[in-house]
Amino acid sequence: MNAVFLKRGAASLRLWSSICSDEPHGSSDNMIDRALAPRVRERLGSFPCVALLGPRQVGKSTLAEMVANSVDGALVFNLARADDRAQLAGAEEFLGRRIGRLIVLDEISRMPELMPILRAQVELRLQKRNRVGHFLLLSSDCEWMRRAAAEHLGGHLATIDLGPFQTHELGVSRLPELDPMAVEAASPASVVDPREDEMRLWLRGGFPLSYLAENDAQSLEWRLAFIDAVIGRGFEIDGVTLALEAIRRGWVSVATHQACELNSNRIAQALGTNATQATRFIDKACDGQLMRRLPRWTANERKQQSLPGKLYIRDSGLLHALLGIHNSAALEQYGSSGESWEGHVIEALFAATRSNVGASYYRAADGQSEMDLLLPVGGQRWSFEIKKSSKPGLSKGFYAARDVLQPDRSIVIYRGTDRFQTDRTVELMSLRDATREVGAS
Repeated sequence: MNAVFLKRGAASLRLWSSICSDEPHGSSDNMIDRALAPRVRERLGSFPCVALLGPRQVGKSTLAEMVANSVDGALVFNLARADDRAQLAGAEEFLGRRIGRLIVLDEISRMPELMPILRAQVELRLQKRNRVGHFLLLSSDCEWMRRAAAEHLGGHLATIDLGPFQTHELGVSRLPELDPMAVEAASPASVVDPREDEMRLWLRGGFPLSYLAENDAQSLEWRLAFIDAVIGRGFEIDGVTLALEAIRRGWVSVATHQACELNSNRIAQALGTNATQATRFIDKACDGQLMRRLPRWTANERKQQSLPGKLYIRDSGLLHALLGIHNSAALEQYGSSGESWEGHVIEALFAATRSNVGASYYRAADGQSEMDLLLPVGGQRWSFEIKKSSKPGLSKGFYAARDVLQPDRSIVIYRGTDRFQTDRTVELMSLRDATREVGAS
């Protein structure tokens, strides 16, 4: 495992610089709509402010630029740049003269002093009956953005989470000649063969520069550099800064127990700390949209808060980099590839739906029956069982879980292409078909 993290020379230094930089990569010539673009425009038509949140290098800047290009008179400021910050030194007067124009503020956390000014500017615009579409805010510091928005823009701001590419964004088999280091926001729908796209996405994950790399080795190089950058930002608990190697052990511990119920003591042992501090480590990674805690279903909602829930590293490519999985052959042979596939499918389903509030998994108290995902869809409750096999079998535990949960639809996602029903109540389909069903409801 440690061999994966050996120093990797000048190429890694260039990747590190790329990942740590907040400068956008690519040009407008390479921008193709992400699936969330219409939702951003929709929210701007309903709210004074919209915040676009997500990890670094996921494509926020280019999506915002794309939206801005569709709005007459929109202004874009990247606050990672000193020149752009200087233009906003007198922000109250500057913004006050530009009522009626969409203002995009990328990396807003670089100028936190703008937040109370934005509140005053929103109120000024509301007084002039200019009610929606004032500011589009971007931040990789998701926790800070949510707290600042709650304090200064409560009721005036809608948040949208932008994650890596997912299955429902794939499809067209055209591969243009593009520099992989210049296509941060190019949609995978424009650059992959649909016969290969799902395996590529599962192996490499959906961060654009990883997914669109020339080969698996370059993709892995990028992901390892990204992980180094995440770890390099450090983590402080109760005034004590954890050693970087301890943080790395914590991430590897989570990766090796992908899709398992959260065991804070095990992660605490890896971090060299206690269970309470380990839980805070997980919370921080979840706030940054790099990990996900999926709640366990119970009929008693109060009890649900005390149950540990399952823990996932959200991007399958980062998971595989942490596990030292270099290519598709190694992935197929990996003993816990089913858990990797489960996390990949869950992220794809969440990305396809408008809201995953209320999502959970089911496990009976005796452990004899389980359901991988319960998801509210269109006012109904759908259950999903996730199978890596192309010829899945369904156990008695699956049917026992259905009897308890009584879902409106029961779907088994497997790695085949045919779609059929085992009986009147159980549907088998591919991940691509499942995301279409979820997205259309």
